[in-house]
Amino acid sequence: LKSDLLGPKEAMNIPALAGCVEFIANTVAMLPVMLYEETDGAVRELADDPRVGLLNDDTGDLLSGYELKRAMVTDYLLRGAGYAYISRRRNRVDGIYYVEREQISVNKGADPIRKHARIFVGGEEYRESEFVKLLRGTRDGVTGTGVVEENAKIISAVYNSLLYEIQIAKTGGNKKGFLKS
Repeated sequence: LKSDLLGPKEAMNIPALAGCVEFIANTVAMLPVMLYEETDGAVRELADDPRVGLLNDDTGDLLSGYELKRAMVTDYLLRGAGYAYISRRRNRVDGIYYVEREQISVNKGADPIRKHARIFVGGEEYRESEFVKLLRGTRDGVTGTGVVEENAKIISAVYNSLLYEIQIAKTGGNKKGFLKS
């Protein structure tokens, strides 16, 4: 049987967990992102802003807006953080690129008041302001706690029960050599 340290891939083999994550991720992904601006106390929608198109349709990446949001929400739920790199050309956003959580390394500063962090992707350093960060239960503004880490024991118990049931089904319910005639 597996140890208590299960990863998100093993956890997604649990049908109830996978169903919930899929439902939430797909629901959030189909919601359109809208930007608003407040001017002199009046709020108006920025429908013609190019960033709206980047978030909802063509991100500039191989992923569509739907796939970007779905991937980020899945990482958010399972791993505690979803990241997307904001590509800028001068003062204009020209792309939003999803980055898998496993590819991100965070180096947090030591000062607990004036929090500072550097994000590394593929050995290259980035400022944390260059990312859209979707964080669950964060205390530092750059990392989060996912459902898998937060509920490690119960997820491990369910996963091990699932493995046990599969083994019983394969052997017909008994260990080999249990009955001999």
